[in-house]
Amino acid sequence: MSLIVPKGSAVVVVLSALLAPAQALGWGEEGHRIVARIAEAHLGRKARDGIRDLIGARSISDPRIAVWADEIKRSAFYKRRYPNNQKWHYIDLDVGTDLDRLDLEKVCVHDDCVRKKIPQFVAVIQDPKASDTDRREALFFVVHLVGDAHQPLHCAERNNDHGGNMVRVKLSHDEGGHAPVTNLHRVWDTDLVHEAMAGLSWDDFADRLDNRITPEQRKEWAGRDLKSWIVDAHKLARDKAYAGIPVAGQDMVFTLPQRYLDDNAEVVKGQLQRAGVRLAKVLNEAFD
Repeated sequence: MSLIVPKGSAVVVVLSALLAPAQALGWGEEGHRIVARIAEAHLGRKARDGIRDLIGARSISDPRIAVWADEIKRSAFYKRRYPNNQKWHYIDLDVGTDLDRLDLEKVCVHDDCVRKKIPQFVAVIQDPKASDTDRREALFFVVHLVGDAHQPLHCAERNNDHGGNMVRVKLSHDEGGHAPVTNLHRVWDTDLVHEAMAGLSWDDFADRLDNRITPEQRKEWAGRDLKSWIVDAHKLARDKAYAGIPVAGQDMVFTLPQRYLDDNAEVVKGQLQRAGVRLAKVLNEAFD
C-alpha cells in the first residue's frame, strides 16, 4: 500500500518500501478499521461535518486514515516532522505495577506515550490557529491511538518484553502442522482479531459488533476516562494475555492452546467495541 500524504505536506507519496511493519502495530489494519467503523456509527452532526471538512468524503475507516500512524513510522519525512512517533502507540507498564499507586502523569518520558498524545492531538483538532494539515494529521493520530490504547499489550509488558514482542509463540491450529513462529504481541494485534472475525469481512464484523452494543454499555464505556481505559487494558494483559504464558528465554517457543485463542477472541471483541464507542466520544467532543 502506498501512503497518501495529506494535502499541504512537502511529499506527495511515500513508497511502500519505506513502510515495512514496525515492531508494534496495534490491532493491525482490520482492527483499526473495525474501531473506526464502529465509531462512525455514533458520531454527531458536528463531528461528521468537521471530519468532512478535513478529509472530504473519505471514511475514517479508510486504511490511509485508520492505519496512517503505523505507516509513517519508517518515513524519514515523518520522523523529522514527528520525532519519536513510534513510541506514541503504547505505554509500558509492567504487569507487576501497583495500579492503586499509579500516576500516569509520571510514566511517560518526554510525553512519548499514548496517554499523553491522545489529548495533545485532540487539542490540535480544536485549535482554530492550526493549519488544515496539522488538524488533519491530528485526526489521523487520534483515530489510530484510541484504538491502540485498547490493545492490552500496548498497555503492559513483562520483564521488559516490549508488550509481548519478545515472547515467541505458535498457534495451535496451524495448517499442516507447521505453524510459523510469531510473537505474543502480533497474536493480539492480528491473529486474535482474525479469530474473532471467524471468516467475516472486516466491515460486516464491525457492524455485528456495533449492533450488539447495548445503550447501557455505550453509556458506561463512554463515561470512563483515558486513564481508566489504560488501566483496564493493562489488567486484561495481566489476567488474559500473559495468563498461562511461561516466562522464558528467547530460545523457547510456546504453543498457544486453542482454549487461549477462543477465550481471548472474546476479549478482543469487547475491546474493539469499547474503542469504537470511546473514539466516537473523543471525536464528538473534539469537534463540538
